[in-house]
Amino acid sequence: MSGQVRYERDGDVGAVVLSAPPLNLFDRELVTVPNAELVEQALVLARRLAAGPPLANAATKRVVRAQTDEGTRGADAATADIVAPLFETEDLKQAVRTFLEQGPGKAAFRGR
Repeated sequence: MSGQVRYERDGDVGAVVLSAPPLNLFDRELVTVPNAELVEQALVLARRLAAGPPLANAATKRVVRAQTDEGTRGADAATADIVAPLFETEDLKQAVRTFLEQGPGKAAFRGR
């Protein structure tokens, strides 16, 4: 997920924008939590992101950066070169195996 976390504060209430499960850049959910719970909720999101596929997350960041720097055509041109190596990773192979055997959301990623 790469996703964004945005914090807004109004008195004793804070709002955090979290990516809604499953982490998807296009499905956002506004979650309002008291300031006292903000750090805890941010850590929950951080743990979910950390448990995700690090190589795929890094590739996503590179594609987003290409779009930011070079526009949509630049990102489109770069995407295949950025994403293709992921298909040879141990993480992807294990994720597919786990998905087929146990269903979605059960894979563990190692960054290999």
